[in-house]
Amino acid sequence: MPERFALRGAAFRFPGGPALFESLDLAIPAGQFCAVLGPNGSGKSTLLRLLTGWHTPQQGEALLDGTPLRTLDRGAIARRIAYVPQAEEGLFPFQVLEVVLMGRYPRQRGAFAREGPADHAAALRALADTGLEGFAGRTLDTLSGGERQRVLLARALAQEAPALVLDEPTAALDLARQRDAFELLSRLHRSEGRTIVVATHDANLAARFADRLLLLDRGRAAADGAPREVLRAEILEPVFGARLRVLELEDGTPQVLHR
Repeated sequence: MPERFALRGAAFRFPGGPALFESLDLAIPAGQFCAVLGPNGSGKSTLLRLLTGWHTPQQGEALLDGTPLRTLDRGAIARRIAYVPQAEEGLFPFQVLEVVLMGRYPRQRGAFAREGPADHAAALRALADTGLEGFAGRTLDTLSGGERQRVLLARALAQEAPALVLDEPTAALDLARQRDAFELLSRLHRSEGRTIVVATHDANLAARFADRLLLLDRGRAAADGAPREVLRAEILEPVFGARLRVLELEDGTPQVLHR
């Protein structure tokens, strides 16, 4: 299976700070659902920003479909990757539909092109997929934090990119919406073959829906593999500094509990 994302000997540090990644090698094949786990400060968000070209490694290379990301402009990247950050500052009180239509910009010809019927149809599908059908005319300043996060997810879906990269997409959502979001990502992965990379603190949802778990610990891969290989108490406890139990559901899916 061809690689969608790859890091080759990637090193990264913020100015004046310690090295977060020193020599990271990572390959994520096209069509895989990979969940990135780890405690705060382990490098999850930075890893996603390296994979999407928002950060550039000081050493090594980040590649998208075999092409160095540093050689691609933002438009070319946006046609292949839809990125959902943890939160987005500076979003003025636009209407929800206007925000979701922003996801269509990479698909339009020219900076001043107007949205056409296909753009509106994609935006309406994205609103329906995220349970926001009745929110199109609402403005962002009237929404809760969880509702705004769903708008960002809808904008990414409207982008119709073959890869989705999401940083804590369920952090502001209630329990039902958290599961809805992962079920939606799983459906896109299974039915459309999209590559999904999601950073999350919810190991149990990740285990139920992702093919692969990558566990980060202070900028290194502490474990990488299928959920049953990664979610083991002897692996998780030293990373999270907590006493944990791992049980299995009837279908064999591991679930993590505090002791």
